[in-house]
Amino acid sequence: MKVPALIAVLGLCVLFPVIADGAGGAFWGSQQIHYPWASYEDSIFSSTADRLDYVGGMGFGIDHDGTVSGGFGVGFSEQKDGEKGVSGGFGGLITGHRIFKRPLNLIGLLFVGVGGVSDEGSADPKLQDGVFSIMGEGTLEASLPLSFFHPTVYAGYQVIASVGSGGIGETYLSYSPTIGFRMLFGDL
Repeated sequence: MKVPALIAVLGLCVLFPVIADGAGGAFWGSQQIHYPWASYEDSIFSSTADRLDYVGGMGFGIDHDGTVSGGFGVGFSEQKDGEKGVSGGFGGLITGHRIFKRPLNLIGLLFVGVGGVSDEGSADPKLQDGVFSIMGEGTLEASLPLSFFHPTVYAGYQVIASVGSGGIGETYLSYSPTIGFRMLFGDL
């Protein structure tokens, strides 16, 4: 009785990758907080950084209902003219839903992660040493499903906030629209 159950479970393990879609790969992006038409004093998006560039990796699966689940890792750095700036990293979960599959793959995703942020140029000694932080980003991404790789562009909104003494976002808070590019490999 145990052998047929084991064969059925192994058969399902082989079958699931065949009926599910998924992809993984690398991404590059930027959150831009200062805009040419807005002054620093009247910034549209209040934040402690002018621009954060990031690079990371991700992977996710998509079930037959279009539900997306997976994980990611990302590293951040701030662009300043020769000055020490913000750096950090996060890892976490991806969830979302595929809106449609062909001719263009359109997916709405939510990234939620934990990590840390530091700013060696900050006057706050806690931020110089680094603070525990959370990150959330909602994106809408469009990819061109080719044979095994999928060039993807995305736009979204990202929030990074310190957590701990002083409350959420007391030591560090960054929120801004984001844009970026992903190169995904797999079956979408």
